[in-house]
Amino acid sequence: AAATLREKGHVARGYLGAGLHPIRNGDTHGAMVMSLDDNGPAKAAGLHLGDIIVSWNGEAVHGPRDLIRRLGPDSAGASVTLGVARGGERRDVVLTIGEKPLN
Repeated sequence: AAATLREKGHVARGYLGAGLHPIRNGDTHGAMVMSLDDNGPAKAAGLHLGDIIVSWNGEAVHGPRDLIRRLGPDSAGASVTLGVARGGERRDVVLTIGEKPLN
C-alpha cells in the first residue's frame, strides 16, 4: 500500500463493479449480484444480474462483506476465480479486479 501511495498519490482499492446483497437460499449462501456497472470488472468477466457469488479462489463467501474484505489495498489487477451459482448450476468465473474510482 505504501508503494502505491508513493507512486499514484493514493491507495488503490480493489473494485468489482457490482452491487451485491447477502443471500441464504437453502444450501446456497453468498452475495447476489443486484447491479452491474457497465464498464466494471464483474460485467467484463461475464457475471449476470441474479448470479450468486459463493466462493472466492475456492473459499466460501457468506455475503458481500466477505468480498469487500478481500478487496484490500493493492488487489487491483489481480485475477480471482469466483464460484457462481446461476440457474441451479455452479460455474467458475475468472475476474480481474479493477481499481476503485476515486469519486
